[in-house]
Amino acid sequence: MKPRVVEALARATHECNRCYSFAVGRNDLGGSWEQLPLAQKNVTYAAIRRLVEEGLTAREVHEAWLFDMKREGWSYGSERDLIAKMDPRVQPWDSLPGIERDRILLFTSVCRTMISALPAAVVR
Repeated sequence: MKPRVVEALARATHECNRCYSFAVGRNDLGGSWEQLPLAQKNVTYAAIRRLVEEGLTAREVHEAWLFDMKREGWSYGSERDLIAKMDPRVQPWDSLPGIERDRILLFTSVCRTMISALPAAVVR
């Protein structure tokens, strides 16, 4: 997948999830895409590549994301904290609240919808 497509998907999914979070009364995604640390962006890029290239389900995307986050030193925390590397989503799929599963389903839906709307020559 072309790097600019991965970047576009990452930006779109992040902003959609920020809007979703706002709608449900949460502000826990660390600001705009530009404000995120590079390590956080890299985890998102990896999740997008896996989703598109391997055809993962939302659950599988989360489990791969969870593995990457733990490898980067993140752990579970009731509040997201970029300095302490704590996040309430750093837990197995079955332990996630429904609102978090819905956010991951939104992530996968946005990726798949954008990929299906782009001409194949743009994606590959």
